[in-house]
This record gives sequence, C-alpha cells and structure tokens, in this order.
Amino acid sequence: MILIIVLFGILALRMVDLQVLGGELMEKAARELGSRSETVSAVRGEILDRNSEVLITNESAFYLTVYPSADDETVAKVSKIINKQITKDDSSDGQPFIFAANIEKGQAAAIMEQGFSGVEVCDSYVRKALGVKLSHVAGTVGSITEEEYTGGGYKLSDKIGKSGIEKFAERYLKGTDGERTTDFDGKITEKAAKDGC
Repeated sequence: MILIIVLFGILALRMVDLQVLGGELMEKAARELGSRSETVSAVRGEILDRNSEVLITNESAFYLTVYPSADDETVAKVSKIINKQITKDDSSDGQPFIFAANIEKGQAAAIMEQGFSGVEVCDSYVRKALGVKLSHVAGTVGSITEEEYTGGGYKLSDKIGKSGIEKFAERYLKGTDGERTTDFDGKITEKAAKDGC
C-alpha cells in the first residue's frame, strides 16, 4: 500500500514538473514543431523601353514537383494526366525535383483535385516577349547552376538572367522573396515578397 502511495506521489510530482514548471518550455517546443514556413516567391520585374512600353513581361504558368515520398501508383496516375512518363529522379539525393514545367491549366487542376501525396502543382510564371524583334538583346532567363549559385538571396530552384538585359539587370529584376509562416494554432504571419522593378 505504501509503495502505491509513493508511486502516485512520484507521478504527481512529475506531472507538476511537466505542466507547471516546464509548461512554458513545452509550449515553445510545440509551437516550433507545429509551425510551417514557406517561401513566397517574388515576381521578376518587367523590362520596359524608353517610352515605358512593356517589352518583356510575366505570364502565369504551372509546374509539377515530384517528391521522393511519391509512390509508384501516384506517379503512374499523374503521368497519365499530363500524358508524359514520369520516372523518379535518382540523382535528386532525396530532394524534390521539378518534373514538368508549364503544364496546362486543366492538367494542373486535375492533379490538385485528386490531392495526390508526394506531388505538388505550383504556380509560377514564364517570361513572354510582347512583339519584341530584338529578343536577343532582351536576353533569356534560365535555371541557376551550381557555379552561379552563391547563396546570396538565391535558391537552387530560382531562375536568373542568362544573357542580354535579363543578365545585366538581374539585381533589379530579381526581387526579394518573402515568407509565410503558419503557426500550430492556424495563425498566419507573412513577410511580403518585394517584386522586381
């Protein structure tokens, strides 16, 4: 009987320790575990001529990201929707990879409706020239390479100016990404992205 009373006493002291004395620490740990942050990408700036007429602008596009957690059945179903064979990328080192860029709006909607696990449709943009006959001067935008990546405000998934004005004015056109954090209790805090000039 005394043993049972001692055990309940120890249990009661431990509960007081966890809930009263360590409650603040536990709440902080729960908030950190329960919050999720995501990057809000900045929109690349438009290129204008001397009369402020738009030469290069952005057009909405969708791309498909495949995560290593995607099972073969999901990959097969998504392949059927986009009419393109998906193979898991062995060189991604456990990182998600963009499988298809600029997929059609209907395909993107079909994939999002299904709620497949291990694949994600993200909205993005593609650069579009508006009647520019000097597109070689305006330049091109492409994926960042490991050699170009310096960590200075870039992610490995970013696109950067590769030639022409796009490359020359990269620091103005790029913009600054923001961040959206969703707390465990549903509270959303957002640091807005600053779009390029």
